[in-house]
Amino acid sequence: MLAGIAAVLLIAGVNVANLQLARAVTRDREAAIRAALGAGRKRLLQLALMESLVLASVGGALGVLFAFAGVRIFISAAPPGLPRLNEVAVSWPVLLFAAGLSFATALVFGILPALRSMRADPQSVMQANSNRAANTRQGQRLRSVLVGTEVACALLLLVVTALVVRSFARVVTQQRNFDSRDVTLAQVNLFNPSYGQSTPNSEAAKIAFIDRTLESLARIPGVTNAAVISEMPMAGESWIDGLTRPDHRVPENQIPLVNLRMVSRNYRGTLQIPLIAGRDLEAGDRGHAGNALISAQTARAVWPGEDPIGKRFEFGDGSGLHTVVGVIADARVNDLKKTANMVYVPYWENPRWRVYFLVRSSLPASAITNSIRGVIWNIDPQVPIPTLKTLDGQVSESVATERFQTLMLSSFGAAALLLALLGVYGVLTYSVSLRRQEFGIRVALGSDRIALTLLVLRQACNPVGWGIVAGLGASLVVTRWVRSLLYETQPADPLAIAVSIVLLVGVACLAAIVPARRAASIDPMRALRTE
Repeated sequence: MLAGIAAVLLIAGVNVANLQLARAVTRDREAAIRAALGAGRKRLLQLALMESLVLASVGGALGVLFAFAGVRIFISAAPPGLPRLNEVAVSWPVLLFAAGLSFATALVFGILPALRSMRADPQSVMQANSNRAANTRQGQRLRSVLVGTEVACALLLLVVTALVVRSFARVVTQQRNFDSRDVTLAQVNLFNPSYGQSTPNSEAAKIAFIDRTLESLARIPGVTNAAVISEMPMAGESWIDGLTRPDHRVPENQIPLVNLRMVSRNYRGTLQIPLIAGRDLEAGDRGHAGNALISAQTARAVWPGEDPIGKRFEFGDGSGLHTVVGVIADARVNDLKKTANMVYVPYWENPRWRVYFLVRSSLPASAITNSIRGVIWNIDPQVPIPTLKTLDGQVSESVATERFQTLMLSSFGAAALLLALLGVYGVLTYSVSLRRQEFGIRVALGSDRIALTLLVLRQACNPVGWGIVAGLGASLVVTRWVRSLLYETQPADPLAIAVSIVLLVGVACLAAIVPARRAASIDPMRALRTE
């Protein structure tokens, strides 16, 4: 983030440098006249300093207004879990630092052109043609260097932004092996005394509550399936235990770890997770304790190259032997970025105090949330329902941090693109104004508009071209530092780089079109009469 801010600041500084240098060249005659009338260097420096202070004050004031608005946008776009989000504000130390930076930038870019003007000989400046003085080879080279630097920084930011956007797109569009659409998630806490450990038959009471709730939820009009799971989906790995085979003991440090979930028999059907081998959990499994489902990744980790159906295993908690009755696909129910070793056992074997009901319905979630709440409280009005939302919403919240990072970097990339557009446009417009006489002569000698337009576009190609080359080289180095932010995306991703280059070239062409057309429409008689 800091690197992105620094790049945008550098691009903005280059823009200011271009404009101030161009302005200083055109004001050399004014400074020469003041010097000829008796103004000393101190007076000229004071004048330039006062103008810079006015520029810094106006720009700084606008910046403060944008900062307050930007902080509000930042807070509204930030994920809810961002630490200390309630403390984010425009504080006085930060405000003073930004104001100081604004004044320092304006003073530096204001004083340097003034010092340049003071070194010029007043008599030579007053006798010289201002356009020729401004359009020297040195001036052209300096403007090209500044534009190229701006383009290089903009391309670097665009490449990083494209990589992060492409990475985020891979996260949210990859194969999940479960369908979260049309599913509503309801969390229920069974911490009241009716289900406490001190209550006789507390386990049976929890099982009875879950059984009745599942039956009632399935009878809601529009509901096609209902299930329960012991852990919040998309909340990361949890309830991790070691899984061992009685027929194949391994050293303790080689025991594979799995995520244990207590589910109902129609959990797989509710989330539409593909069944790879064996069968699903059934109502008849209540009479056969220990039957369980495993994920394909667990099968590969525990029984590599073997058929796991019918194989037995146990956990480190001493809960007894379990039998694999089915293998289901590796659904990314914990994290969209990776799969995990999963084991699903029936909820009635170990009912939990916190359960999550999943309800699939053809109706919108807003149309059945009240029905879900009514069903649960009709069975037990004392249980709290702290969470009731769509599973799509839960999936979206699980990638909120990645989305926020993408949004922030995209804003830097957009700012860099806009500044590059303004920079190229400003320099070319200024260059065209300096070459009005030249273009007038070309038109008088028979040059057509297309030729003049191509001439200006070729003038833009040189700094933009080497700026792209420099930015591409820098991006190949810098993008290695953001590797940790990328998911299944290489730092040298050709598509991201190609899109960034095409976008920047398109913006540069757009910025060059207006000055080019202006040059092509110059009236030769009017241009030749100037100066």
